Amino acid sequence: MEPLGRCNAASAKKATEDSDIDVAVVANDFTGDSIEGTMRLMKIRREVDVRIEPHPFTSEDFQDDHPIAKEILENGYEVFSQPVR
Repeated sequence: MEPLGRCNAASAKKATEDSDIDVAVVANDFTGDSIEGTMRLMKIRREVDVRIEPHPFTSEDFQDDHPIAKEILENGYEVFSQPVR
């Protein structure tokens, strides 16, 4: 899995200690089933921070013609881009 995590800069400014953390994860080994991908990421997030709300994308789906991907690409910022697990 090679994730690309992004965060919306405007949302980060308004965040409180109780805010969730929306993270888009782009990986070529997701099947395209968003529920399956979300469940995989939810297991990992327990080890990191339960406030993380993962949003899985395949590289194919994460294009600028996808409304959510477009928003992330325009207003988000890269958290990291490296292979994990």
